[in-house]
Amino acid sequence: MEKRRYSPQVSNRKVTASLLFLFILCLYYASVQCQESGKVTPPSPSTPTQSKNGLKRILISIFLGVLTGLIGAIIFAFVVRLLVRYMKRTPILKGPVIFSPKITPKSLQSALENENQLLGSSSNGKYYRTALDNGLTIAVKEVRAV
Repeated sequence: MEKRRYSPQVSNRKVTASLLFLFILCLYYASVQCQESGKVTPPSPSTPTQSKNGLKRILISIFLGVLTGLIGAIIFAFVVRLLVRYMKRTPILKGPVIFSPKITPKSLQSALENENQLLGSSSNGKYYRTALDNGLTIAVKEVRAV
């Protein structure tokens, strides 16, 4: 079964688009509020309905502030989660990966003549651990001729 790789680019586009939409919406709302507050109204005597409207506005403002804070915290946690996943993912290696240096047959022969440690054996041959002249420790398989 083939596993699907995590693709943060698609998620980042969605998050960026959502944040851009919210930013534009806030700017539009702020410009509408500025236009409404620019209108001059004559002062009127305070009535009980105005104080109720003022209390409603305060409660709505508090609710919207809490809602905005929660949405911001959720978006921030989501972005941090994406970053952590991106940092922890294993890199995809492309092309051949060579882990060992070139070993000349002469250096290998001299290393095998020295003291070797038997690691194990199988029906195909024995496995030895030996050290090269440059200090590199390698495992060598001795193949039996059939």
